[in-house]
Amino acid sequence: MKQITSSTKPSTNPYAPLHFILSLVLILLLVLLLYTLAHEGGHALLAVLFGGRVTTFSANFFNLSAHVGLEGDFSTAQNAIISAGGVSLPYLLCMALILGMPKKTDPVLEWFRLLAFMGAVNAMLAWVVIPILAAGGQTIGDDSANFWRYTQFSPWLISGTALLVYLLGWAVYLSRVGGLRGLVERLRNQGIDLSLVASRRSFLALAVVGVAAAAATLGLTWALPDRFLDAPAGYQLAAEVNLSGGTLSEEAVYSFSLDQPASFGIFFSLQKVRGAPVKIWLAGPDGYENAFLVNHSDPKFNSVRAKINPPALSLEPGSYQVRITAPQGPGRITLYTRVD
Repeated sequence: MKQITSSTKPSTNPYAPLHFILSLVLILLLVLLLYTLAHEGGHALLAVLFGGRVTTFSANFFNLSAHVGLEGDFSTAQNAIISAGGVSLPYLLCMALILGMPKKTDPVLEWFRLLAFMGAVNAMLAWVVIPILAAGGQTIGDDSANFWRYTQFSPWLISGTALLVYLLGWAVYLSRVGGLRGLVERLRNQGIDLSLVASRRSFLALAVVGVAAAAATLGLTWALPDRFLDAPAGYQLAAEVNLSGGTLSEEAVYSFSLDQPASFGIFFSLQKVRGAPVKIWLAGPDGYENAFLVNHSDPKFNSVRAKINPPALSLEPGSYQVRITAPQGPGRITLYTRVD
């Protein structure tokens, strides 16, 4: 009896290895763009559903400055849900993609599915680790840490739930590719050769998706210019502190006096403030002190772009000083005030 065997025939195209490398790079860039757009879009969509508005939108993943500016009177529960929206929308879209695609497809779409899945599901790992670190006293500005602060759920509950969602994602993906063994075999045999008609069609389809995503991102960025660090209306520039000039130790950067009780508004914008110790506070008469930011010992503190805008303070007559302690570095702190 004649035995029939099957094997994967290697490509005869001498440019196939180059096609493979360039295609993977372009697919990875597309995945990063789509993930960032969906992540920030998840925050924005929920904020709008809760009656808020989007003031700024940026999906620039090259310098890790992607962010969305939101304004609204959100409850604590709504803020928690908005925090979770950034990781949830890409995950849900990825699950829909995996379940909607055929189990077997051409190499271009196979790699796109894998890289899109890895980006969405591995984002859940931050939710597994960071809530426990934040509960342990680490200063971390992350969606998962914010979710924990808003809900005050047990960090172990948040981490455990995130781990279950992470494992569920893997279970769904592996069920579509024939398990772990099937995944290994696919990766071993899935070279990309753009001389093949099917690969060219799939690559063109992804290119159209990429152009549409880029156009949407640029349109949102243009329509919602970056005013994340702008002070609210009515605030006046009071001081600018450039940390490249040296370390500050309880430095008085702004002083003022009040002859009568007043409502005092204060706004800080922070850029590239790194390291420890960092403390920003208002000192006043009779030992008055109001701290706006305190980081005593975390050397990993890195405020790339941040703002501090506390509710207006009711101050008694007297002399006041805004004081700053911060290490030397590339950062800048800008202070705005308003007295009513």
